Amino acid sequence: MSFKDDYKKQMDTIRTDGYIRQKISKKMSEEENKKTRLHFPVFKTAVAAVMCLVIALAVAIPKVSDSFKKSDNANLSVNESSKVKMDYSDIYDKVKELKNFYYAEEYATDIMDGATAIGATGSTTKNSANGGVSSDGGDTENYSATTTQVQGVDEADVIKTDGEYIYSLSAKNKKVYVTKAGKTPEQVAVIPIEGENAYSYNAYLYEDRLVVFGTEYSSNSAKTVADIYDISIPKKPQKITECSQDGNYTDSRLIGDKLYVISNYSINTADMEKKAPETYVPNIYCGDYQGACPADSVYIGEVCEYPQYTVIAGYDITDGSLCSTQSVLGGTYTVYCSTENIITANTQAGSTTVITRYAINDGKIELKAEGRVDGTLLNQFSIDEYNGYFRFVTTVYKTVSGDGNSKYISTVNTSNALYVLNGELEQVGAIEDLAPDERVYSVRFMGDMAYFVTFRQVDPLFSADLTDPNNPKIVGSLKIPGFSEYLYPFGDGKLLGLGREADEQTGKTGDVKLSMFDISDPANVTESDKTAITDMQYTTALDNHKATLVSTDRNLVGFYGYSNNYLNHRYVIYSYDGGFVKKAEIELSANIGNVRGFYIGNEFYITTDYSLQVYDLESFELICELKYK
Repeated sequence: MSFKDDYKKQMDTIRTDGYIRQKISKKMSEEENKKTRLHFPVFKTAVAAVMCLVIALAVAIPKVSDSFKKSDNANLSVNESSKVKMDYSDIYDKVKELKNFYYAEEYATDIMDGATAIGATGSTTKNSANGGVSSDGGDTENYSATTTQVQGVDEADVIKTDGEYIYSLSAKNKKVYVTKAGKTPEQVAVIPIEGENAYSYNAYLYEDRLVVFGTEYSSNSAKTVADIYDISIPKKPQKITECSQDGNYTDSRLIGDKLYVISNYSINTADMEKKAPETYVPNIYCGDYQGACPADSVYIGEVCEYPQYTVIAGYDITDGSLCSTQSVLGGTYTVYCSTENIITANTQAGSTTVITRYAINDGKIELKAEGRVDGTLLNQFSIDEYNGYFRFVTTVYKTVSGDGNSKYISTVNTSNALYVLNGELEQVGAIEDLAPDERVYSVRFMGDMAYFVTFRQVDPLFSADLTDPNNPKIVGSLKIPGFSEYLYPFGDGKLLGLGREADEQTGKTGDVKLSMFDISDPANVTESDKTAITDMQYTTALDNHKATLVSTDRNLVGFYGYSNNYLNHRYVIYSYDGGFVKKAEIELSANIGNVRGFYIGNEFYITTDYSLQVYDLESFELICELKYK
């Protein structure tokens, strides 16, 4: 296994709790005393490529701002004065005031040390953008589609299909393979992915349009690029245009033919020029629009500590035109999107999450409110919108000791909370101080109910009744060994859990396991059945919901995984009929890149960076293997 693959595997095992938090905090304190700080743009290319993950971990315990002392969950709604149009000079003055909070290569090294020390004891809580193929509660014209959080809101994926053609992205080969589906699949076209230093490939497919994403890095900057192709003739894809915006790719959503792209843009304050807005304001290049975002589309958040923007742009993928854009000074790492709103969230000022709501409609984006809740979010599933309310499940970190001189948190304890906010992001209801010394591992909102798992040594699955937004309440909890990191509705009264076994005494994790929970009575949730997968301690599905195939209509659950020693690579497929039944266990080679399983008609497909395998959906016998060229 290459160093890069090994590093990624190790980084994917980090949990942002206890040990890592203390390690980062200690390092921050040491560097503060030395008074040495380095700017992000001077990082080496290799460090720059992983900084998003490092920063995501580091900001989980940032310094406590002198200008922002959190005493409650007060609303930070966007008020009329903050909507006053600014000019570029106003923005320049604000950015100039901000200190650069980024630290250099020592932090990357320190985080890697932490990953090695922790080993494979858990999975990352980042919101990965890589995709997979799965059904979202039912078939789409007899083929499985990308697993999504919200019906009607598509998410980027490394593979897309319309049931006739398969579009598979190979990050290792930097190509998109276009294949005619069937028992004897035929590769009909190859689309080279442009950009010598491009990473984080994802795609969307909508009617006769294919959108391919990547983050392109140069020596001192990064930008998110979306190439739009006309695939009305799949054998002859034609590039229509390229849309790009400053910053690392964070997330995106597609609603119909309108694409919303979110990036994080870090400013090099040393290179700012007041008369050159493009040096301190995000730039967008799309069709007729080329250059710095308009000053009146930039908002300075009320809690802003870093010279970093959240950039959101809406594009029309039919012609590649820019519909609108909004930029907020203050980065984000978690994104939720419904058909009407985008929520972005970022941990700041200690253990506080700043939330921003944008109304969206046909590509138009309008900043509506800003608020905050205690604690940090696990991922996008920690956020939900229902009947005009926004719900959040967080893990709260609180200071328990310090050295008396440092501005940083050195040790923390934890609890968990559920918050309900209105459209102005004002808190209307809350449940706090849940499961001390544990953290959230998975969340699933289902209408008036919320289910979430916390873990330390056993797995408490909480059920919360949110029927009255002003008075949410815990109605049940189930404690079992191990934990679930992914929860998925699996028909009436059933909730599928995918996670790990764990020692009830020590909390040490073991094999990957499937659990089926009976939630027909939310006040009395039970575990109907479970099965552990022998010698599989890791699966990409643990930290990437789109890497899981879950089809209730076809009664299928599938995912790829391997053992702690990076052996026994295989794709497993289960069904559930009062108990879990293993349908297939397909051996795979190592170092094959992204692995996804999906079905079209009566065939089951497994795609990797290098090949496409076709199996009979009933017997799971191999029919054919196509090696990509």
